[in-house]
Amino acid sequence: MADPIWSNVILIGDSLTQGSFDVYNGCWGSMLAQSLQRVSDVLSRGFSGYSTRGIVKILPELFANENFEKVSCVIILLGSNDCFTNAYGPNVPLEDTEKNLTTIITHLKSKGISSKKIILLTPPVYHHQDSSEENGTRTPDEYSVGVKRVADQLEVECVDINKITKEHPNSRSLFYDGLHFNRAGAQVVYDAVWPSLVNRIIDFHGSFELKFPSYEVIEKPESD
Repeated sequence: MADPIWSNVILIGDSLTQGSFDVYNGCWGSMLAQSLQRVSDVLSRGFSGYSTRGIVKILPELFANENFEKVSCVIILLGSNDCFTNAYGPNVPLEDTEKNLTTIITHLKSKGISSKKIILLTPPVYHHQDSSEENGTRTPDEYSVGVKRVADQLEVECVDINKITKEHPNSRSLFYDGLHFNRAGAQVVYDAVWPSLVNRIIDFHGSFELKFPSYEVIEKPESD
């Protein structure tokens, strides 16, 4: 395959991904896009309120028109909605979450995206005391273990956002409602993901270089 001028980085997830291009909060996706200008395009496939179960249901349509040869990296952040638990039990049992993540990754592989291009993120810590949710809670610590288990089984890199946010010296300051990242939280996610993403870009293109010459070169008047 001839090296395309731009590759694609795809983000898959729930509201933490849909909100990753928010102007004010949770903007880790737009931070990645800013850093990848003239290098790679960042595409968000985030769906607020979705669990891994919901993503599996839309998989055939989710990438129907995608040129998978251009994909340099896929970042998956799911689990925060799976682990919502009330008096009736978890929204999605952990065992099913692991099966659904396996289905998603297997689907990506069937499209020619290798394990080396995929990065799994564990769901961040949850601060119920800062949330307006009254009829349930979330157990991301438990589900993060399942995400890491899937990553190990499928030989996919895992970035442990749960551990990083939980061990942050002021963890509650990373979220505007106990669940969704604010700008400080977005920066934490960006910092955690960026080194691994750079490696994928270099693996795909052979280098990390801006496309096309600088304006000083391209705008230089042609000599007679």
